[in-house]
Amino acid sequence: MMLEAVERVGGIFVITADHGNAEDMVKRSKTGQPMFDKSGNLQILTSHTLSP
Repeated sequence: MMLEAVERVGGIFVITADHGNAEDMVKRSKTGQPMFDKSGNLQILTSHTLSP
């Protein structure tokens, strides 16, 4: 649908990607299970960023 609209107006459709961390943004244990903090919230994976 988006590609058709871009082609209709003579535009260029570009797809970019980074190193692929978007599919899993939570910390995982050695067994692969999601890790939770003391409040029961998922621990967010931040090793890919400078933001805490």
